[in-house]
Amino acid sequence: MLLAVLNHTLQEVETLLAVPDKTVPGDLRNASMAKILHGAGLRVSELIFMKVQDINFDAGFVRIFGKLLSTKRINIENSLLLKLK
Repeated sequence: MLLAVLNHTLQEVETLLAVPDKTVPGDLRNASMAKILHGAGLRVSELIFMKVQDINFDAGFVRIFGKLLSTKRINIENSLLLKLK
């Protein structure tokens, strides 16, 4: 199962990210979440607990709270930051 997930091509990932209709509020949220998951390499559990306040738009990173109250800082590409604003 894990190998099947890892073997997706860039084109397949881009196709998946293009599916949501960005004119519908719920789809815009879903598209943003998918881009964060892919762009920052987050786990779903990390994304669920992420808040807007955890994103440092000026410095270009997001603070993630992981297992056992651990905290990590993940850099985010400028293009993704612009879409999140």
